[in-house]
Amino acid sequence: MTSELFSGARPEHCRLILTYTALRSWDFAPYLSKAELWLNQDGKQVAYADYHLIGKGGYSFLKWQSTKTKMDPVIDQLLGGE
Repeated sequence: MTSELFSGARPEHCRLILTYTALRSWDFAPYLSKAELWLNQDGKQVAYADYHLIGKGGYSFLKWQSTKTKMDPVIDQLLGGE
């Protein structure tokens, strides 16, 4: 299976489509504060996962963790690998 980025109409050969939104916040440096991922197969949603910091992280130093550290568990959840 391969992946590709496209804009506009879905290519015929794409059965699975991942759509996401990500929001950054700022506290001395930008950091990921919220992300949502939707996985659709043949036009129907088959999975959803999200990441969010309560109160945009507040005083927690965990808000500056890498995006990979934050998103790996979310992607595992999305793909059923919890």
